[in-house]
Amino acid sequence: MRKLFCFSIFLLLATLSSLPVFAGVLKGKVNDNKGEPLPFATVFVQGTTMGTTTNAEAQYQLHLQPGTHKVLCQYMGFKQASFTVTIKGDETITHDFSLQDQSLEMKAVVVKASAEDPAYAIIRKAIKRREFHLEQVKSFQTSTYLKAVLRNRAMPKSIPGLMSKKEGKEAKSEMGFDSSGKGIWYLAEQEAEYYAANGKERTIIRSVRESGDPNGFGTPELPPLITFYANNACQWETVAPRGFVSPISDNALHYYNYKYQGEFREGKYTVNKIQVIPKRDYEPLVHGTLYIVEDDWAIHSLDLLATTKSNLEFLDTLRFHQVF
Repeated sequence: MRKLFCFSIFLLLATLSSLPVFAGVLKGKVNDNKGEPLPFATVFVQGTTMGTTTNAEAQYQLHLQPGTHKVLCQYMGFKQASFTVTIKGDETITHDFSLQDQSLEMKAVVVKASAEDPAYAIIRKAIKRREFHLEQVKSFQTSTYLKAVLRNRAMPKSIPGLMSKKEGKEAKSEMGFDSSGKGIWYLAEQEAEYYAANGKERTIIRSVRESGDPNGFGTPELPPLITFYANNACQWETVAPRGFVSPISDNALHYYNYKYQGEFREGKYTVNKIQVIPKRDYEPLVHGTLYIVEDDWAIHSLDLLATTKSNLEFLDTLRFHQVF
């Protein structure tokens, strides 16, 4: 049966730090080398917890204290770029980043008929370091922005016994749908502050804006903050009550296959790109790409996807895009 509705959720996290009043502003846009905007790219000050992400139009704004700062910009699949800025006082400086495609190199390996893919050795080391990296963050503070949209892909001309063709035409007009029946039923935006320390969590809702009739599709709670250093990631009662087995969980090798796709250099670090493949459908598993830092065996970034084959409820697709 063709699905008539599409529900999408976007959650943006911007890490904060405790700092005095800011004096200057660095702002601009992030594009690729073809001039195409890169929304939700990460922009941060090297060696600090000060950072932000670009918005849907790929624009960013970063508040800085007086002094010289090295600002880094990164986006998955692109080379990291840097810009050194000197803030003298209450001023605004504009700088646009242009990111180049990230080229991958392949490790030299001896291929044998029974040889294991190089990705498995990397994943085993990441699994051994999983708990260490999980415990590194003792406290966490972030602002969150949630946007939820419920839209229909099509609207039937009539529903036997419920809606005649004339009523369907009138309803389509009243709801502002186009001639093909596409339109938005419900839109919600939510801003909040999240705090976690010593195993305790607190969320403060700053503002909520809604339009349309949710009819039970509202967002009474924010999605959980997700870490794939946990064995079971993203336990979200209304969407993924079982959570998902992390690709570097203690038992991950029983659930996933892995494929090495190459490596690249970022500063003094070597980063490995690994494809994550579920062994079975209809289990709480994800698929996509995982980037692991050599020697540290930490997650550099990830782009993972869960679908109805991952036992999702309510949604048909959930994407995790994280840069550490």
